[in-house]
Amino acid sequence: MKRFGFSLERVRRWRALQQDTEQARLDLLRGDLLRLGQAVALLDRDREAAERTAIAQSDSLQLARLGPYGRYIDREKRRLGGEQDQTRQRIERQQRRLMEARRNSLLLDNLKSRAWRKWRCEFEHEIETQAAESAIERWRRRPANS
Repeated sequence: MKRFGFSLERVRRWRALQQDTEQARLDLLRGDLLRLGQAVALLDRDREAAERTAIAQSDSLQLARLGPYGRYIDREKRRLGGEQDQTRQRIERQQRRLMEARRNSLLLDNLKSRAWRKWRCEFEHEIETQAAESAIERWRRRPANS
C-alpha cells in the first residue's frame, strides 16, 4: 500500500504559518497598548513629583510653572488615551483575524486527521486481507495427511 500523504499539506502548513503570523501581530499590538499605558502612568508620576517638589520647596516660580506643565500633561494624556482607544480597536480587529486564521487552520487539521484515519483503516484492512490470503495459501500447500 502507498504511504500516507495529505494532498492539502502545503495549504495546511501555510494556514498554520498564517495563524502564527496573526498571533504575532496581536502580541505586538498588546505590547503597544501596554507601552501606552506605561507612558500615561509615567506622566502621572512626573506630575506628582513636580507638584511635590514645588510644594516642598515653596518655590513660587516652580508653582507658576505647574499650570502650563499640567496642561501639557493633560494634552499628552488625551493624545495617549486616543492612541490607546485606536490600539484597542486594532486589537479587536486583529483578534477577529486570528480567530479566522485558527478556524482555517483547524479545518485543515481536521481534514488531515480524517484522511489519516481513513488511510489507516484501509491499510489495516489490506494487511488483514494479505494475512488471510497468506494463511489460506499455507493451508492449501499443507500435505493432505497432516
